[in-house]
This record gives sequence, C-alpha cells and structure tokens, in this order.
Amino acid sequence: MGRRSEDKQDYVRRDPEGPSFRVAKRRLKLALQEFYRGLELLKSYALLNRTAFRKINKKYDKAVKARPTMRYYSEKVAGAHFVKSENIGEYLVAVEDLYARYFEKGNHKIAVNKLRSKLKGGDHTSVAFRN
Repeated sequence: MGRRSEDKQDYVRRDPEGPSFRVAKRRLKLALQEFYRGLELLKSYALLNRTAFRKINKKYDKAVKARPTMRYYSEKVAGAHFVKSENIGEYLVAVEDLYARYFEKGNHKIAVNKLRSKLKGGDHTSVAFRN
C-alpha cells in the first residue's frame, strides 16, 4: 500500500548522484562564458577610468597652465594598481585556454571566437538602415 502512494506523487525524485555529465559540462561552459564576459567588462572599466583620469588631468593642467604637464597623472595614477596590473589579461588567457582544452578540443582560435561572440553587436538594429 505504501508503494502505491509513491506512484501517485506529482514530483520526481532527483538522482542523489547529481546532474549528468552532459548537464554539468553545459553549466560549466556557460559559467566560463559568463566569467569571461565579466573579465572583459572589468578590463573595459579599468581602461575607461584610466582614460578619464588622463583627460581630467590634461584639462586641469591646461586650465592652470601647469608645468610640467601630466605630473599628477604620472606620479599618482600611472602607479595605481588598476592601471599597471596585468592580472585581468592573465585571467582572460587562462579562461581561453581552459575553454579551448575542455570544450573545443584544444582549438584556441575557435574558443576565443566563441567566448568573444557574445561581445559583438552594436547600438543599431537592422531596421535603422531600411529605406
């Protein structure tokens, strides 16, 4: 009698061993793609900040006629961790290598193209160029 009540339950028991290999591999692939995207955004943000500091300093030096120019930038900003650090680039290469090894049979070029394919796109739609 206890067996019949289990058959009528509206849920399925999950396998206690966890997800299948294919499901786990797909999740890991998506996680690596998301991590890569985050690293790309972080790299872009660091570049944006470096450019902003340089431009602000240039305008300030021009306004006060400072000599030598870019002194503050070279003393303070150029030595900052977000400007001189190579960690993000190293992480990007490591993720590319992992993705190539485990998901693209060692083909680094295809791995990089797939990782960066989500980054492409523009600010326009196909409708914008119609007559």
